[in-house]
Amino acid sequence: MSSICLLALLFAAAFASLKEFDQEDCDKSHKILMYIYEPLLNDCFAVRVNSCDERAKSKYYTVAQCIHKIAKTPRCANASRPLKHSDGSSTCDSNDAGARKCPKGAVCKGTICCDATIETDYLMEKYVTSCNPGVKASRENGQILFSRNCSIDFCPDGAACTMGRHFAFCCPPF
Repeated sequence: MSSICLLALLFAAAFASLKEFDQEDCDKSHKILMYIYEPLLNDCFAVRVNSCDERAKSKYYTVAQCIHKIAKTPRCANASRPLKHSDGSSTCDSNDAGARKCPKGAVCKGTICCDATIETDYLMEKYVTSCNPGVKASRENGQILFSRNCSIDFCPDGAACTMGRHFAFCCPPF
C-alpha cells in the first residue's frame, strides 16, 4: 500500500472522529480518548484521561489533529534513519510522480526515503494486528487502538493490553 493511500485512509478515519475538548463537558469520572504526539517516533499514541484533566488542553485530543502534526514532519518509522541516494541526500516527493525516486529498497514517506522493510513491518503491526487467530484487536473509528506500551491507560473497559514488537494494543474480552 502506498504511503499516500495510507495517509488518505488515516485522514478519512481521523475526520470521522473530530470533537473539540469542551470544559463544560467535564465529568471527573468520565475518561476520554486522546492522542498524544511523540516527536521522536513522529507518531500518535492513544491515552484515556479524565475529561477534566488540564493536560487535555496541551495534548492533541482528536486523532485528526495528531495526524496533521505527523504530516507536517515526515520521519521514518520506528525512529530509523532515512536511506540516502548516492549523492548523500535522502529527499523525494511522494506527491509528485515526476520527482526524484528513492533508492532500491526504500519508499518515499512525504519528502524522505525510508527503508521499505522497516516501514512495512511498522505499518503491518500498527494496522493489521490481531490478538489471537480470528480475534481482531480493539478498534476506534476503524483503526486499531494502540499506544506506546501497556503502562498507559488506553484500552476500553474489559479489554486486555498486549505488547507487540513496536506497540501495545488492546484485545477484547473473550
